[in-house]
Amino acid sequence: DQTVDRLESAGVVAVGTRHSQRRRHDWGRLTQVGDLNIGWVSCTFGTNGYPDPLDQVLDCYTEKPQTLAAISGLAARRDVDAVFFVPHWGIENQLVIARRQSSLAREAISAGAAIVVGTHPHILQEWDWMKSKFGRAIPIIYSTGNFISTQPLPHQRDGLILIVTLHKSSKGSKAHVVSTRYILTEFEYPPGNMSFVEFDPVRHSVLPVQAQLREGELKRYLGACE
Repeated sequence: DQTVDRLESAGVVAVGTRHSQRRRHDWGRLTQVGDLNIGWVSCTFGTNGYPDPLDQVLDCYTEKPQTLAAISGLAARRDVDAVFFVPHWGIENQLVIARRQSSLAREAISAGAAIVVGTHPHILQEWDWMKSKFGRAIPIIYSTGNFISTQPLPHQRDGLILIVTLHKSSKGSKAHVVSTRYILTEFEYPPGNMSFVEFDPVRHSVLPVQAQLREGELKRYLGACE
């Protein structure tokens, strides 16, 4: 509740978690970008073991019907130009994409998502594209890495700022993604001065390879995610 209150007081729209006193509100939220109304739906794979007795957090998998309904509900509205699906999912510090992630991405696109942008793994992960029912290629960014974090490992300090261009052909039509670009960032945290800078391959280390897990550990992680 404190986080939602602080975000709202700063003019930031919170999505995926709702205030305990406003639980009847729909999971989807709206923001305006130029003359476009953008719908947002977020969910999470879990809450780090903490209980959610008041149903304030939307679970990607145990509440998948609600997640997809939130996407399709926004996509069906005439006043919503595009829906962004931003799940909190994936395996920490790994490049491996679990099957249930790609399955959820496919279902979200079928429900009307114009783009899928994931977070949580603390490492940059691959991009993919899936076709919508209208034949458009919909981008899936599985993980944007870390933007600001005190995690110390090299691969945990890299992230990206995603730049998305939308196009709306006529009044009454939906907007669709026509380009996706990014700015690589690297987080720096000298004592008392946390900041991020644009990634510079001359000044910084090369983008990291996948963190290594032993075969048994990898199977355990994948098993938990399936």
